[in-house]
Amino acid sequence: MPADGFKELLERAFLAARASGKRDWNRMIVPVLRNRLLQLTDHGFTAEAFGARSLLELVERHGDVVALDRASTPPVLEWRGPLTLAGAAMAGRVRPDLWRAALDLTSGLHYAWDAAAGLARPVEHADPARRLPTVDAATLATWRHAFVDAQAAVLPDPRDQQRLHAWLETALGGQGLPGALRKRWSEYLKREVIARLTAWFADAGLAIPDLMEAPGEPPPDATPSATAGAGR
Repeated sequence: MPADGFKELLERAFLAARASGKRDWNRMIVPVLRNRLLQLTDHGFTAEAFGARSLLELVERHGDVVALDRASTPPVLEWRGPLTLAGAAMAGRVRPDLWRAALDLTSGLHYAWDAAAGLARPVEHADPARRLPTVDAATLATWRHAFVDAQAAVLPDPRDQQRLHAWLETALGGQGLPGALRKRWSEYLKREVIARLTAWFADAGLAIPDLMEAPGEPPPDATPSATAGAGR
């Protein structure tokens, strides 16, 4: 297996930690890294597959992106390289099944992860261990407030500022925003959904699936709640 394949896995492990919301996401003890690597590879990771006798030996070969502190017990890793995969992870649209699972506030359905099929399926009552993290109204309101706080200061036109605050108060979809902000809200919402899903799969001990649509995939047969607004 190519050595640069491990570097990608290493970066994905730290990206998953960042997506979970941890403040010190760039620092990780070796046992946690091992668990994340197993999650990312559906428990198929071994250091031997990359030509190393141990995970520590493998990590030490990648000092250009990660520092290893052996004085700590257990040893601590610190990510110091660029996050080259972060942009690629955001390219395109979130898969329709996962987008609905994350943002369906109105149907009353739960969404369960079908690991065998690799799909999020709507069900009336999901097993808590497999229930995907559908956003609630309070969390969505927090996202909207954070978005407004970040954008209000950069809108020069007072009318656009008024429209932005009206959007917040009336819980309109993305079309209720000033035109210049619709794409920004779409990208903001997508980042939050990806972070929420990535953290859920990691915390559940499941391999993180591809979250984005494949090129040429047909459009979804349904859209998420209008309360969430457009974005993907």
